[in-house]
Amino acid sequence: MDRKVCRHKSGSVGDVSERRRSSISGLLIDKYDWAKGAIPITLMIHGGAGRSLPRAGMRFFALGIARRPLVRGYNSAPPSPPGSRFPLLARRIFTWGTIGANIYVFLMWNTSKLSSRDDPDSPRQARLRRDLMENWTLSQKNLREGRYWTLLTSAFSHRDAGHLLLNMFAFTFVSGLGFSSGLGAARMVVLALGSAIASSASSMLDETTRTGAAGGGSSPGHAHLGASGMVEGLLVALTLMRPRVPVYVMFVPVAIPLWVAAGAFVTWDYYHLVRERQRGPTPGWMGSYVGYSAHLGGAAFGAAYYLLRLRYRFGGVLPPRRL
Repeated sequence: MDRKVCRHKSGSVGDVSERRRSSISGLLIDKYDWAKGAIPITLMIHGGAGRSLPRAGMRFFALGIARRPLVRGYNSAPPSPPGSRFPLLARRIFTWGTIGANIYVFLMWNTSKLSSRDDPDSPRQARLRRDLMENWTLSQKNLREGRYWTLLTSAFSHRDAGHLLLNMFAFTFVSGLGFSSGLGAARMVVLALGSAIASSASSMLDETTRTGAAGGGSSPGHAHLGASGMVEGLLVALTLMRPRVPVYVMFVPVAIPLWVAAGAFVTWDYYHLVRERQRGPTPGWMGSYVGYSAHLGGAAFGAAYYLLRLRYRFGGVLPPRRL
């Protein structure tokens, strides 16, 4: 087996197998040098920003970055060059701040759920449930009543633990890939928030334009939430920047380019959206509904942001050129 020599943090030299895999770490972005050696991780991507309450169904895709040989030990953080402390802090704030906000809203949902079982008629719990529905879900009713901020806040809202966990795994992957590709925190914020808003707008546009058998989605009580549209926007933009990054997909025994995996996700969403608009919404294989239009809206923003901003500096599928 081909082996490489690497220098560990302590300064000693040792052999590291090319096929050795590192485990998923809670300090994924801080622990590993994404730019010099891609770390294999497991990523779950599923439907999200256009989720229907009360239960969010999920579709699973396992994705891992195919590893290249590292130039230092697996668990040694790269030394910070002079002047890099603030960018590193900004990256941590972006990643863990986003995850923390999602966890906070998730805890609010479940506090309301548990308290409602003990005292369902409590005025305090009724106010909490109403506040969550009015400020942390996306619906035609909320927009008609002027709560436009829900176009963004609904992307930070999850009611189910599985929905939250898988979206945050996916977000951790794309944020790490974005920073390793040279994007700063400011660009990542614009890309993430823009994708979230675009996914929400796309979901509402799809809902209001349905007719006949595909209609019925404009009920004032129909609500959406989840971060998958934001994640898909990040994924598409980064795929256009680094289309040939090798990844592992569940049930596929060999690494494939990132553009193949991302293209499969987008094609899946488009196919099911067209089918849904023709036949009406139907539960997915887990018994709940998926916001395909929200995913495609986020993907469209990611592609547009790449074409209008990122390609000029980072290249990718299109050659870089001056603004």
